[in-house]
Amino acid sequence: MLLVDDLGWKDVGFNGSRFYETPNIDRLAAKSMIFTSAYAACAVSSPTRASGKVYTYEGGIKHKKLIDHDEG
Repeated sequence: MLLVDDLGWKDVGFNGSRFYETPNIDRLAAKSMIFTSAYAACAVSSPTRASGKVYTYEGGIKHKKLIDHDEG
């Protein structure tokens, strides 16, 4: 599994990028299963990164509150 922060879906060659050259990722994609839809359970990336590192879903990990939203 590759998890890349702030990578747009069209920032790789196999998805049509004409700006970025990604020959290694393109070769890997040609030999792999590609998932085109994903869901992140949080607006910031740290819970998603942490869940990938421990092989579980975001809801099962206790995180510090990273952003203090006004609830009023």
